[in-house]
Amino acid sequence: MSIIIKFTRVEDPDFSPFDLGNIDIAKNTTRFSSDEEGRHAMMLFVSISDFIHGLLSCYKGKKRVEFVGADSSFSIIFLKKDKGIQLIRKKETIECSWREIFESTISGINNSIKINESKIDWNHAVFSDLNDAKIELEKTLRELR
Repeated sequence: MSIIIKFTRVEDPDFSPFDLGNIDIAKNTTRFSSDEEGRHAMMLFVSISDFIHGLLSCYKGKKRVEFVGADSSFSIIFLKKDKGIQLIRKKETIECSWREIFESTISGINNSIKINESKIDWNHAVFSDLNDAKIELEKTLRELR
């Protein structure tokens, strides 16, 4: 089974670039989810950019990167492995190839954007940063192929 990554905004009638949301990462029977506890919700759109930058830093050479959701205590360690990446949360691990994690991250972002598309102002700094990070991730994925 491949890795599945979801980025979900906490429903709120007043949409904001700083809305809270959750990250859910699953592979086989292992699941990392920020919605386990209310205090783990994070500023979703800011956190997605940070998540991408953490992945790319690890891919480009950093052996260990810690992702912490913006305005949250939810964290995941990214460890660079010979042919991929290992994600660690508490005492659980998920391992996958770079291609798997990049494709799943892009899929999760695209799904989140699709759900919120009519409300997103791409000229706002948060969404502009998110778009730039996504473009960089897509470029890195193309180079992998």
